[in-house]
Amino acid sequence: MLRDVAMMTLITEEGPLDLFFVPAGFSGGYDSLTEHASIIVVGAVDVPVASLRDVVTSKRASGRPKDIVALPPLEAHLRSRER
Repeated sequence: MLRDVAMMTLITEEGPLDLFFVPAGFSGGYDSLTEHASIIVVGAVDVPVASLRDVVTSKRASGRPKDIVALPPLEAHLRSRER
C-alpha cells in the first residue's frame, strides 16, 4: 500500500527519477511551493515546476548524499541568475 510512502525512485530509459510525496524543507507541503513555481506545458497539460531556489532549499533539507553533491552547481547557477 502506498499511503505510507514518502519517496519512490522510478528507473526510466533516461535514468532514475525520484518522486517525493512530501517535499523536504517545506512543512506546508507542495502548496507552499506554488508561490514561486513556474508553469511549463507538457503536451496539453500545465505542469507547475518548483523554483530553483526552492529546489536548492529542499535538497539541502533532505540531506541525502546525492542531493548534497548536486548543491554546488545548482547554487552557482542560482547566484549567476540573481546578479
